[in-house]
Amino acid sequence: MRKDSVSLSKITRPRFTRIYQRTSLYRLLNELSSAPLIMVNGMPGSGKTTLVAGYVEYRNIPCLWYRLDRDDEDLSVFFHYLTTAALRANPHMKAELPYVPPQRVFDVSSRIKQYFHNLFQCLETPFLIVFDDYNEVPADALLHDVIREACSELPQGGRIILIGRNECPSNMACVIADRTTAVITGEDLQLSPGELKEIAALHGVMLSSNEAAPATS
Repeated sequence: MRKDSVSLSKITRPRFTRIYQRTSLYRLLNELSSAPLIMVNGMPGSGKTTLVAGYVEYRNIPCLWYRLDRDDEDLSVFFHYLTTAALRANPHMKAELPYVPPQRVFDVSSRIKQYFHNLFQCLETPFLIVFDDYNEVPADALLHDVIREACSELPQGGRIILIGRNECPSNMACVIADRTTAVITGEDLQLSPGELKEIAALHGVMLSSNEAAPATS
């Protein structure tokens, strides 16, 4: 794949009009600020991406946003776009991001650690790095090990958010064991009847209490 053939939408944070501010979940994300890794898991349409994008805007926090897809199995693609995202965020960054050759991760682990160490030096803290569509990464992909290395290099005030449909891949188990990891689940993302009414009103639709009530089986 030609690296210049993919739109910069891959590394552009989505922006929504008339977004509903889920302040209770924003407070939860604030409370989880000590967790270097946050996983936001839920079914399609549950509002995962909207929640995180809204939080970034609400907090006005520096953020690198990366939308993953199967092309990122090729680590040269991943590091190319992550470097591009970093340069967009800080065009004058002084730390050089080392080249990471497309080899097995354990063969270039020190180079990957140095890459993320330098990258994080270029970002103003506090900062977020969001990897959206994490479910697109196959379970056996080396990228999971790369993310694990990134988490190990995070400075105080830096956080990584993974947005996906699935539970944590087995490759990430050591991250959970070694460092605090927070998880926001589909249950957390569920809207209350009051929130449903407010969202509908935001779009010019008035719902009755019965219409906003969740369906029962």
